[in-house]
Amino acid sequence: MDSEYCTTIEYKSFDTTVEVVFINTLKPNFCQQKNLDDFRIKQNDLQNDLLANIFKYYKKSYDAYREGWVYGSELSGRQMSETELEKYLPIPTTPEKLKEHITPSTIYIPGIDKCEDGLFGITFDCTWDMQSSLGVLIKKWKVAEVSTADISFIYF
Repeated sequence: MDSEYCTTIEYKSFDTTVEVVFINTLKPNFCQQKNLDDFRIKQNDLQNDLLANIFKYYKKSYDAYREGWVYGSELSGRQMSETELEKYLPIPTTPEKLKEHITPSTIYIPGIDKCEDGLFGITFDCTWDMQSSLGVLIKKWKVAEVSTADISFIYF
Protein backbone atom coordinates (compact mmCIF):
# COMPACT_ATOMS: atom_id res chain seq x y z
CA MET A 1 0.00 0.00 0.00
CA ASP A 2 1.58 3.23 -1.16
CA SER A 3 -0.73 5.59 0.67
CA GLU A 4 -4.02 5.39 2.40
CA TYR A 5 -6.74 7.60 3.71
CA CYS A 6 -8.42 6.52 6.95
CA THR A 7 -11.61 7.47 8.72
CA THR A 8 -14.04 5.79 11.10
CA ILE A 9 -17.74 4.94 10.82
CA GLU A 10 -20.40 3.41 12.98
CA TYR A 11 -21.03 -0.26 12.25
CA LYS A 12 -24.58 -0.42 13.57
CA SER A 13 -25.14 -4.14 13.03
CA PHE A 14 -22.40 -4.81 15.57
CA ASP A 15 -22.95 -1.71 17.71
CA THR A 16 -19.35 -0.55 17.30
CA THR A 17 -17.13 1.85 15.41
CA VAL A 18 -14.69 0.61 12.76
CA GLU A 19 -11.76 2.08 10.91
CA VAL A 20 -12.18 2.53 7.15
CA VAL A 21 -9.03 2.37 5.04
CA PHE A 22 -9.13 3.68 1.48
CA ILE A 23 -6.18 1.95 -0.14
CA ASN A 24 -3.71 3.78 -2.38
CA THR A 25 -5.23 7.20 -2.10
CA LEU A 26 -4.84 10.34 -0.06
CA LYS A 27 -8.46 11.30 -0.72
CA PRO A 28 -11.32 8.95 -1.68
CA ASN A 29 -12.52 9.18 -5.26
CA PHE A 30 -16.18 8.92 -6.27
CA CYS A 31 -16.22 5.09 -6.47
CA GLN A 32 -14.50 4.67 -3.10
CA GLN A 33 -16.75 7.19 -1.38
CA LYS A 34 -19.84 5.62 -2.94
CA ASN A 35 -18.84 2.20 -1.58
CA LEU A 36 -18.55 3.66 1.90
CA ASP A 37 -21.80 5.63 1.63
CA ASP A 38 -23.64 2.58 0.27
CA PHE A 39 -22.17 0.39 3.02
CA ARG A 40 -23.65 2.71 5.61
CA ILE A 41 -27.05 2.15 4.01
CA LYS A 42 -26.72 -1.58 3.19
CA GLN A 43 -24.88 -2.90 6.24
CA ASN A 44 -28.03 -4.34 7.84
CA ASP A 45 -28.98 -6.01 4.54
CA LEU A 46 -25.53 -7.66 4.42
CA GLN A 47 -25.79 -8.99 7.96
CA ASN A 48 -27.48 -12.36 7.30
CA ASP A 49 -25.20 -13.20 4.35
CA LEU A 50 -22.16 -12.15 6.37
CA LEU A 51 -23.02 -14.20 9.46
CA ALA A 52 -24.11 -17.24 7.44
CA ASN A 53 -20.84 -17.33 5.50
CA ILE A 54 -18.67 -16.71 8.56
CA PHE A 55 -20.51 -19.54 10.30
CA LYS A 56 -19.99 -21.85 7.30
CA TYR A 57 -16.24 -21.07 7.31
CA TYR A 58 -16.00 -21.48 11.09
CA LYS A 59 -17.90 -24.77 11.09
CA LYS A 60 -15.61 -26.13 8.35
CA SER A 61 -12.49 -24.96 10.24
CA TYR A 62 -13.64 -25.79 13.76
CA ASP A 63 -11.79 -29.12 14.11
CA ALA A 64 -8.47 -27.60 13.00
CA TYR A 65 -8.91 -24.64 15.37
CA ARG A 66 -9.84 -26.99 18.22
CA GLU A 67 -6.78 -29.12 17.59
CA GLY A 68 -4.60 -25.98 17.71
CA TRP A 69 -6.16 -24.73 20.94
CA VAL A 70 -5.81 -28.13 22.65
CA TYR A 71 -2.23 -28.54 21.45
CA GLY A 72 -1.35 -24.99 22.55
CA SER A 73 -2.77 -25.54 26.02
CA GLU A 74 -0.83 -28.80 26.33
CA LEU A 75 2.36 -27.01 25.32
CA SER A 76 1.78 -24.41 28.00
CA GLY A 77 1.45 -27.17 30.56
CA ARG A 78 -2.08 -26.18 31.44
CA GLN A 79 -4.97 -28.15 29.97
CA MET A 80 -8.05 -26.02 29.30
CA SER A 81 -11.41 -27.26 30.52
CA GLU A 82 -14.23 -27.65 28.00
CA THR A 83 -15.99 -24.65 29.59
CA GLU A 84 -12.87 -22.49 29.30
CA LEU A 85 -12.27 -23.63 25.73
CA GLU A 86 -15.89 -22.81 24.82
CA LYS A 87 -15.30 -19.15 25.80
CA TYR A 88 -12.79 -18.80 22.95
CA LEU A 89 -13.79 -21.59 20.61
CA PRO A 90 -17.55 -22.06 20.74
CA ILE A 91 -19.10 -25.22 19.40
CA PRO A 92 -20.62 -24.19 16.05
CA THR A 93 -24.37 -24.20 16.63
CA THR A 94 -25.82 -21.04 15.04
CA PRO A 95 -24.54 -17.92 13.25
CA GLU A 96 -26.16 -15.74 15.94
CA LYS A 97 -24.24 -17.49 18.73
CA LEU A 98 -21.02 -17.05 16.78
CA LYS A 99 -21.65 -13.30 16.43
CA GLU A 100 -20.82 -12.92 20.15
CA HIS A 101 -17.27 -13.99 19.33
CA ILE A 102 -16.51 -11.58 16.48
CA THR A 103 -16.03 -7.82 16.33
CA PRO A 104 -15.47 -5.92 13.09
CA SER A 105 -12.32 -3.81 13.19
CA THR A 106 -11.49 -2.48 9.71
CA ILE A 107 -13.18 -2.01 6.35
CA TYR A 108 -10.79 -1.91 3.38
CA ILE A 109 -11.93 -0.14 0.23
CA PRO A 110 -9.70 -0.87 -2.79
CA GLY A 111 -7.59 1.70 -4.53
CA ILE A 112 -8.79 3.81 -7.40
CA ASP A 113 -7.45 1.35 -10.00
CA LYS A 114 -9.39 -1.61 -8.53
CA CYS A 115 -12.46 0.10 -7.12
CA GLU A 116 -15.80 -1.44 -8.15
CA ASP A 117 -19.29 -0.99 -6.81
CA GLY A 118 -19.76 -3.28 -3.82
CA LEU A 119 -16.12 -4.44 -3.59
CA PHE A 120 -14.44 -4.18 -0.19
CA GLY A 121 -13.15 -6.26 2.68
CA ILE A 122 -13.88 -6.41 6.38
CA THR A 123 -11.56 -7.70 9.09
CA PHE A 124 -12.88 -8.99 12.37
CA ASP A 125 -11.25 -9.69 15.68
CA CYS A 126 -12.37 -13.14 16.75
CA THR A 127 -11.87 -15.17 19.89
CA TRP A 128 -10.80 -18.36 18.12
CA ASP A 129 -7.92 -16.89 16.07
CA MET A 130 -6.31 -13.97 17.85
CA GLN A 131 -3.19 -14.09 15.68
CA SER A 132 -4.60 -14.17 12.13
CA SER A 133 -8.10 -12.87 12.88
CA LEU A 134 -10.97 -13.21 10.42
CA GLY A 135 -11.54 -11.61 7.04
CA VAL A 136 -14.44 -11.32 4.64
CA LEU A 137 -14.23 -10.26 1.00
CA ILE A 138 -17.39 -8.64 -0.38
CA LYS A 139 -18.00 -8.47 -4.14
CA LYS A 140 -21.11 -6.94 -5.67
CA TRP A 141 -22.60 -6.64 -2.18
CA LYS A 142 -22.36 -10.40 -1.52
CA VAL A 143 -19.89 -12.40 0.54
CA ALA A 144 -17.34 -13.79 -1.91
CA GLU A 145 -14.85 -15.35 0.50
CA VAL A 146 -14.21 -15.85 4.22
CA SER A 147 -10.79 -16.72 5.59
CA THR A 148 -8.14 -15.16 7.79
CA ALA A 149 -7.91 -11.35 7.93
CA ASP A 150 -5.63 -10.95 4.90
CA ILE A 151 -8.46 -11.98 2.55
CA SER A 152 -10.08 -8.61 3.27
CA PHE A 153 -7.29 -6.62 1.58
CA ILE A 154 -4.87 -8.96 -0.21
CA TYR A 155 -6.46 -8.45 -3.66
CA PHE A 156 -6.44 -4.67 -3.39
